[in-house]
Amino acid sequence: MENYVFISFSSKNQDVADRLVDYLEQTEKTKCWICTRDIPAGTPYPRAINNAIANCSCALLILSQYAQSSEHVENELELLANQHKPVIPCRVDDSPLEGTFNYYLHKQQ
Repeated sequence: MENYVFISFSSKNQDVADRLVDYLEQTEKTKCWICTRDIPAGTPYPRAINNAIANCSCALLILSQYAQSSEHVENELELLANQHKPVIPCRVDDSPLEGTFNYYLHKQQ
């Protein structure tokens, strides 16, 4: 397992994701993996995501109404849970937890 944080987010929250990555890497000196920067050109998206999740130490989920309606974010959450990776939700709106998100995150604070 490598020492980086996997960033899970909806593309509609790209600005929030970028700000959090900048903060974590610059201020906290915490390495992050974010798809918009770290997937090499020509690499299939699913393969890159699977590898990144398999090798991360934990994940930061940017939790929003957009994330909860994203099939990609839902898939990432399931992969993280199946691999017993800690997920730190960072709520950016007041949307209630629904479906898969409620199942995996209802006990998170």
